[in-house]
This record gives sequence, structure tokens and C-alpha cells, in this order.
Amino acid sequence: MIRVAALSHINLLTTEQNNPEELFRLAQTQADANKLEVCLVLNENTGVYFSSEHEPRFSDQIPKGGILVTDRLPLFVNQLPTADFLQRTKELETFMQSNKSSGYLVGGHKGGRKATEEELINLKGVQGDGLPNGLLSCPVCGDYRGECLDPSPIPERNLVIRVSCYCDNDNLCAYCGGTLYNRKLNSCYYKPEDGKFWYVPSFAAMNHKCSEAS
Repeated sequence: MIRVAALSHINLLTTEQNNPEELFRLAQTQADANKLEVCLVLNENTGVYFSSEHEPRFSDQIPKGGILVTDRLPLFVNQLPTADFLQRTKELETFMQSNKSSGYLVGGHKGGRKATEEELINLKGVQGDGLPNGLLSCPVCGDYRGECLDPSPIPERNLVIRVSCYCDNDNLCAYCGGTLYNRKLNSCYYKPEDGKFWYVPSFAAMNHKCSEAS
């Protein structure tokens, strides 16, 4: 199960796939590719959380509630369509329909960290071409990257935000290896046309479709 804010993406596993080492490898591979948190649900009271940045951790809390989706972020291996697996797939579809949420997801926020006194001085203002101080053009893709002050109308926030270029996009599909979106998830990019910073929410990955070749 992949947890994205108030949304959970569910991947069913076959009951035949019960080797702990294999299950851990499957979950870690998913987390490493997607760069999103993955929870391997062992039972109703036990889950193991995986990240591309941290060691797996056991928990007695599993993801619950929120919007449920499936068939958007495939595993790196197909699950055998056994009779039991197909039956549980139907049960999952029924469960998701009966628990269908009427809510919606919003884009989230830019995040950021508190600026140091030195950063408040060095990153203040813009460069000669109007580009915020701290940003530069990537020599590979030509897009903008770096760290700069958040141009929030609330000056006391004094946050530094990270801006990602196209080259920073490392959110990949575990199955086909393609990017989940055309921008890095959970990050900002700078748009010189309007001089604004735009945030890319992680649920944008749910629009991913593997190519026919994969």
C-alpha cells in the first residue's frame, strides 16, 4: 500500500507470495522506484513502512481511511492470477465502491525550512534577469533549480524552498521504469512566464500509464 497524504494506493499480493524476504524486497523496490512511502500490510494490526531514504520500520498502525485507489502504480512483477487472487480482487473492488469518498484532494503546500540569518541576506532579492537569488539554470535541461526564499506574502515565515528542474525528477514506475509525472513529486518548480513557484503534489502520480512497449 502506497500512502499519499489522504490517499492510499493498494496493490494486492498473492497468498502464495508469503516469503518474508521476498515481500520485503518487493516493498523496498517499490519505495526505491516511486520515491513514495510504502506500507507492507501483514495483518490488520501490523505493517512495515518502507522509504527510499530510511530503513524499514515495523508499526502496529496501518494506513486507514482516505481515498482508496488501485491499478495506477504497478509492482515490478505481475501477480499470478490465481483463483484466490481474482476473488480478493473482486472483494477489493466491492470494498472500494462501498467506501467511495465524496471528497477531493488539494495540491498541498510548498514546504520549506526556516532560513538562517546568512540565507536571509544572501538570498534576498533577484538577479539581473529577474531570477530569484539562489536559482540557476540547469546546464542539462535548461530548467531552473536551487534554493531560494519563499516569496510568501507573510514575510515572518522566512522559509527557504527547494526548486527542482526536470533532471531532478526521480519518481519512477517500478514496472516500466518511466517517470510517474513530468515533474518531481512533492517539489516546486519555477515558472519564469509568471514569476511564480508551482507545487507538484504526489497524487499527480496516479495519472501514470505504462507504455504499451513495457
